[in-house]
Amino acid sequence: MRCTALIVTFNRLEKLKKTISETLKQPFNDIVIVNNGSTDGTSAWLDSLTDERLSLLNLRVNGGGAGGFKAGSEYINQQIDCDWVVFYDDDAYPEANMLENFSSFASLGHEVFCGAVRDLNANICGMNLPFSRIPATFSQNVDYVRHPERYLPDMQRASVVQSVSFVGMIIRSDILRKYTKDIHSELFIYFDDLYFGYRLSSDGCSILFCPELRFRHDVSIQGRCINPEWKIYYLIRNLFLGQKYFPDRPVFSYGAIYLRIIKYIAQLPFQKNKWRYLSFLCKGITHGIKRISGKQHQ
Repeated sequence: MRCTALIVTFNRLEKLKKTISETLKQPFNDIVIVNNGSTDGTSAWLDSLTDERLSLLNLRVNGGGAGGFKAGSEYINQQIDCDWVVFYDDDAYPEANMLENFSSFASLGHEVFCGAVRDLNANICGMNLPFSRIPATFSQNVDYVRHPERYLPDMQRASVVQSVSFVGMIIRSDILRKYTKDIHSELFIYFDDLYFGYRLSSDGCSILFCPELRFRHDVSIQGRCINPEWKIYYLIRNLFLGQKYFPDRPVFSYGAIYLRIIKYIAQLPFQKNKWRYLSFLCKGITHGIKRISGKQHQ
């Protein structure tokens, strides 16, 4: 069983060093690192590495997580002979023995696997949890707030899910080759992995969440504060773009989208720069309705 790690990085050199250190301890056959146009010395540091398993893909501009993972997937499709590809960011890494644990699941017949992602304090990272059932409608989103366990996988056992996170996803290489086009680089960040997983599950691919496949993610909880403020633009805009990618079976209804917008408006008092936050929020709504995509926050 040949496994390839796919890591995307942008201007987080110190966290990347930890990620690469932990990755090199694992028996990956290949490690592909996509440098998203970093300007913090990442390129020079990567060039100093000598492990023969490493392949470096230096992009001229930052295409966000979506652009980086798509570019890396295309590279793997063309250049790497492997059975499975493991996705994660430059601030995440698999725990010791993750691949060994995966070997007991790989032959079960599932095309995609999702690992359990925890922060450095061993708390589950909600942002990286797949949905066992996506809350697609207004009423389902209200129910999700009250009863999240109805939409999230059981942390004590393996179960089939409907979406993926690009931190901790393990995908069969032939499936990745077939569906690379469904990694929408124009999203830049946010919902690229959810829409990718939704496409897979909608087409009949089996996605299994496995608590035994453990990853760490070096993130901190910021509560209701979104920093930097431009991130709210993509959180809002990309909700609407799901209607473009799935016109016959939308991931989120308009009612669900508007409910989420109301939630983000309600978070305005908790932002550091309220006017900047509000400006990006309004721009996200406008561009989402007009179906404007790409990197638009600068």
